[in-house]
Amino acid sequence: MDALLQTKEIDINGDKIPDAFSITLDVPLTAQEQVFGFTFLVFFDFILQKRTFFEMSTVVSLQHSAASAGADYFADGTLRFVQKDSLRPGFSDYINKDPLVNISSADISDYNVASIVRRVATRNASTVLDVSMPIWTTTPVPTQPFHIEANIHFPVQSIWMQTTVLHRLTTAGAAFTFWLLPFWLFCWYLRRMVFSSGALFLVQDSSKYSMKSYFTANSGKE
Repeated sequence: MDALLQTKEIDINGDKIPDAFSITLDVPLTAQEQVFGFTFLVFFDFILQKRTFFEMSTVVSLQHSAASAGADYFADGTLRFVQKDSLRPGFSDYINKDPLVNISSADISDYNVASIVRRVATRNASTVLDVSMPIWTTTPVPTQPFHIEANIHFPVQSIWMQTTVLHRLTTAGAAFTFWLLPFWLFCWYLRRMVFSSGALFLVQDSSKYSMKSYFTANSGKE
């Protein structure tokens, strides 16, 4: 009997955007087999699509060891994106350029855990899974499969990236518009209130009337 692997996305806040995914693995055991520890590598693609298009194949690990044989393991963790340097704008494809596992290689050492971990360590960007309280259940039932379940959350986090000249101009323009618009609205409102009250027209009419009176008086003296 083969192991059974299942995954599903979880939408916690109901906005139709996945906030986490669940992964379960059932490993069949014989009556003589017991599990005292394991290392479980989860491979997946990490993709950014807004400010830059960045994609890479990455991996996180779940591992545990105990003195007593286990029946199942449960973990609830948070996925973090870790950077050594800022991301470049544009398209970055590490899935094809720098794969974690070279499936065309015939060298068995390329497939072991140590080689994969070393390859991740040399990258500019990687992922880390933080698990706070894993649960290890003991007293397994003979012939029952060993069960692994993990919920992996990926919350919103800040990404460090380089900016282009166009991006800087766009950001500056947006900031300028943000501060200029309230000032323009205030001036428009003030102008509307002043002209609607007739204050400026009264001043102009008064000055014209005074000038006419002045010229009339002078002409009469002559």
